[in-house]
Amino acid sequence: MEKDKAMEIFQNALHSQELVLEDIPQIDLYMDQVLTLFAPYITAEGGKPLTKAMVNNYSKEGLITPVKGKKYTAEQIVQILLVCTMKQSLAMEEIKDVMTALNYNELHLLEFYQEYTKQREEAKDKLTRVCQALLPKRDLVGRDAAMLVVLLSAMSGYLKKAAENLIESELMTLAPDKKKKHKEKLAKEIKAESLAIFL
Repeated sequence: MEKDKAMEIFQNALHSQELVLEDIPQIDLYMDQVLTLFAPYITAEGGKPLTKAMVNNYSKEGLITPVKGKKYTAEQIVQILLVCTMKQSLAMEEIKDVMTALNYNELHLLEFYQEYTKQREEAKDKLTRVCQALLPKRDLVGRDAAMLVVLLSAMSGYLKKAAENLIESELMTLAPDKKKKHKEKLAKEIKAESLAIFL
């Protein structure tokens, strides 16, 4: 594979179409309209489009705020976007921790998403430079391509672990009630293990 082709693959992955705040209508939308809005941008696992069942599940799990009537606000659309973004690498319980922290601190979600999209583009520029640094100076042979795949997979794992650690440490402090429940759960587990010794 030519080096330029490999860089093109990186660029395509980093610069795929993504929803920005300006794409979200300032009027409430019915479910079908939400799915139509997301269709060109958002896919679930396996490349499948976002579905009504998935959105309803997010609502039942408390990942998005309850829908009033049958229409979704711009804030709820942003919540769905954030969930879909994090689903690429985090477990649902971890995503729930993040959304709980956002809701607990009463952050204005539209402003949060605007800032996120700005920082996302800046991060993409930095990742482009990282990808360039990873490429060998010559065209890629089989071994080089395999090495890149392993390196990128490893980097993905490091970033995922960092996100998980942030959720466990920092986000627990943002939601004191969540932290209290976490401590209570640990205490019950320790008590159960202590009792098991005598059984």
